[in-house]
Amino acid sequence: MNSTMDSDASSALSSIPITQLTTPPFVAIIANWGLFGALSVQVYSYFQAFPKDRTALKALVYGVYILELAQTLLLTDTMWNAFGKSFGDPEELNDTGTTWLSIFLIGGLVALLVQVFYVYRIFVISRNKMLARIIIFFAVCSFAGALATAIQAEGTGEYSDVAKLIGPMSLWIGVGSSVDVIIVGCMWYYLRKRIQRTPFAQTHALVSKVILLTIETGALTASVSIIALVLFFSTPTFFEAPIATTAKVYSTTMLAVLNSRATFGSMPQPASWMDTELTLPSNSASAEPIKVDMSPTSSTSSQHTANGVFVAKEVITVRDFKEQMV
Repeated sequence: MNSTMDSDASSALSSIPITQLTTPPFVAIIANWGLFGALSVQVYSYFQAFPKDRTALKALVYGVYILELAQTLLLTDTMWNAFGKSFGDPEELNDTGTTWLSIFLIGGLVALLVQVFYVYRIFVISRNKMLARIIIFFAVCSFAGALATAIQAEGTGEYSDVAKLIGPMSLWIGVGSSVDVIIVGCMWYYLRKRIQRTPFAQTHALVSKVILLTIETGALTASVSIIALVLFFSTPTFFEAPIATTAKVYSTTMLAVLNSRATFGSMPQPASWMDTELTLPSNSASAEPIKVDMSPTSSTSSQHTANGVFVAKEVITVRDFKEQMV
């Protein structure tokens, strides 16, 4: 029985060109290491610029980085087995190895964490709990698809069988890319409302920058997921390359959004937080006039960062409630 199954697997592999077996993992490991280098630079920049961020946010950043490090090391071990220890063996190229953990499980978990991060930003802007819950529901469904794919891939042990997992793969990648598109749309809509609500040029420029960055990062993650989905249905092996880099794209874009609060340059002394506080009057007759304070904080009360790092923060007070945009 086992010999029959082995012969069937060998015949299936023989019908696949060798380039379709070697190219996807080769591209996957090269792209993964390149993106991991970019992510490491982003994490170091975050560590320098924002040492006093909230504990939960720092835990998210460093936790995602640890997951990405584990994924890169596991992928490197798998590629070593395929291209080093067992060079020239097509069956080793078809072996999933630990990719069920590194690509499918860790990749799905990183995507879920980053999507929840964006959903929280949407909730802060919109205060719409129902919308946030709906998006999180679909994000969890996408992770469930990644988990199911990981379990079945570990059981089959061969990429030629993973290509047959249409249901869980479609749930993971298809729903995940849809969540990315929804996040981009919601961020664009609510930030556009924010622009229309304020007459101040500095706030307008800040929100416009956030909108542009949100669209760029969201479009990038959605594009990678859609490419992976298209390749999954059109080729038996090439989907491995974009899927292996999906987690790195998610984490790198998240760090890019966080680090967009800082501008790096050369100054003779460390710059402090610059607070721009705008207080708008309420409808009451005793309302105070509009006050605009654009002066930097004093050196004695400022939050210092590393040399050459300048952090901008804007606090807007409107009708007795505060919104903080960072």
